[in-house]
Amino acid sequence: MKFVSLLFAYCVFFGASLAAADRPNLILIFTDDQGYHDLGCQGSTTIRTPRLDRMAAEGLRLTSFYAQPVCGVSRAALMTGCYPIRVAEPGNVKRLHSVPHPREVTMAEVLKSAGYATALIGKWHLGLNGDGPGKTDPATMPNAQGFDYFYGTPKYNGATVHVTDSPARSPILRNDEVVVQAVQSWDSITQDYTRESIAWIREHQDQPFFLYLAHNMPHIPL
Repeated sequence: MKFVSLLFAYCVFFGASLAAADRPNLILIFTDDQGYHDLGCQGSTTIRTPRLDRMAAEGLRLTSFYAQPVCGVSRAALMTGCYPIRVAEPGNVKRLHSVPHPREVTMAEVLKSAGYATALIGKWHLGLNGDGPGKTDPATMPNAQGFDYFYGTPKYNGATVHVTDSPARSPILRNDEVVVQAVQSWDSITQDYTRESIAWIREHQDQPFFLYLAHNMPHIPL
C-alpha cells in the first residue's frame, strides 16, 4: 500500500474537483540553494531581481515555513510532501529511492493521473547510480517517477566543474538519452533550461500541463 501525504490527498481532491472545468497549467520554478534574503522583495539591495519581485507583488508570498538546508533533502520533501526522514532522505548522501521508493507517490504521479502532461527540466538529484544512461539507475529517474519528459542533470556537480578532468561531472539527459556526456561549465545552463522549457510549453499549450523547472543555479557562487 502506498503512503499518500496530506499534500497529495489535497492534490487528488483538487484534480477531481476540476474534472468538469478547465485545469490550470502549473509551472513550479525551483532555484538551487538561493538564500531567503537574496531577492529584492525580501529586502536585498545587492542583487537585482525585478521580475521575481513583480511575481511576488502580484502573487502570494508564503513567509512562514519549514525548509531544508541542502539540495536532495529539499527535493525529496518537495516531490513527496513528506518530511525527508520519512522518505529515507535524512541527509544529502542517501537518496529518495534508497529504501521506500516503491511506496512513495510523487507530485508528478498525482498530476499525471489527473490528465496533466508532466515535465522536469533541470536538476533532479534524487536518483541512484547504476548501469543506465549517464551511469544512473533508470528506476530512480524522473521518467519512472511520473514525468513524461525529462531534460537536465540527474545529479548536481557544481564543485567538480572547478576540478580539472573530474570523473564525477554530471551528464545532461533527455529522457534516457545522454545529450551531454559531462557538463564542463554552468555559464549557460539557465538559458539552456529556459529555451527547453519554452519549447515544451509551446508543444503542450493545448492541454493541461505541469512543468517543474529546477534550475542548477545559483548554487555555485555559494
